[in-house]
Amino acid sequence: MRLLLLNNHRKILINTYQRLYSHTSLKPPWDVLFFGTDNFSLESLKTLHKSSLEKTSQVIRKLEVVTTSNNSYVKKYAEHHQIPIHNWPLHSPEETCKQFLVGVVVSFGNLIPKHIIEAFPLGMINVHASLLPRWRGAAPIIHALAAGDTKTGITIMKIRPHKFDIGEIIHQEEISIDEQIKMPELHDSLAKIGAKNLLDVLKHSPSILETARIQDSHIATLAPRINSKMADIDFTQQKAKDLYNLSRALTGVYPLVTSYKGKPIKLHNIASYTCTDDAKTIGSVVYDKNTKLISIRALDGWIHVDKLSVPGKKVMSALEFRNGYLKSCHESNFTKK
Repeated sequence: MRLLLLNNHRKILINTYQRLYSHTSLKPPWDVLFFGTDNFSLESLKTLHKSSLEKTSQVIRKLEVVTTSNNSYVKKYAEHHQIPIHNWPLHSPEETCKQFLVGVVVSFGNLIPKHIIEAFPLGMINVHASLLPRWRGAAPIIHALAAGDTKTGITIMKIRPHKFDIGEIIHQEEISIDEQIKMPELHDSLAKIGAKNLLDVLKHSPSILETARIQDSHIATLAPRINSKMADIDFTQQKAKDLYNLSRALTGVYPLVTSYKGKPIKLHNIASYTCTDDAKTIGSVVYDKNTKLISIRALDGWIHVDKLSVPGKKVMSALEFRNGYLKSCHESNFTKK
């Protein structure tokens, strides 16, 4: 009975605190609990940490971190800069969260329960690497590139329980996707844009939070977590441009995988593609002396590759592959893995 009374008393104190410090009376600098893990979230953490050290125009007064992995980018940075760390799942979530006014989530990978979200007077906000509701999910950058999107951006949204990326949109910044940009470069660019926009939103909170708009779920697309199967390709089924876009999307994650003369071959970089209606057999392969590229016939054209490998061998240039595998062969085709 005594424990029940103590819990009820604590809840009353929290509710009183939230009523006294209504959205209209709150203003920066903020006490922030940051939830993140990877190098995408690290950019936002660095920006918030820098703000916490400023003597003037300070947006962050207190900063602590919640993370999941002993080897995460976020944990290493926090340890190096002596930022207090909390391991996920939180041992006493309500006791921890009530010390902060807002929770910030960036590439965390875990659903946040309702009782944690509601423990923050300003709730929780999230940085997401797409123009929601397009590409909800774990891999928005990869799916945007693979689909050949010409634009993407950053969304700052409110966190809601039970599902990822469904919260109200607070702010967005749109950018164009260059046809030649690859995943690592786009990833780093969006991480910086996300960090900048996050700080701007915190600067203009809480008033900007009141202007958040509901997402249109009818036009939502999904960006689920990827695996190596996404890299398996079939020249008889896929167009040259689609293969080029897939290579850009998976750069730094998985090389594309096909088969040549019964051996699995990894295509580490598709440099370009060409559409054509020539009569060459799908899967045909040639070496171009002028461009120094291996060209492979896809469904509607050619992809041009400059780095390849076979099992047990180092990555080869197109010329090295030609000398080792094509020079003595009159004709052979790439096939499905």
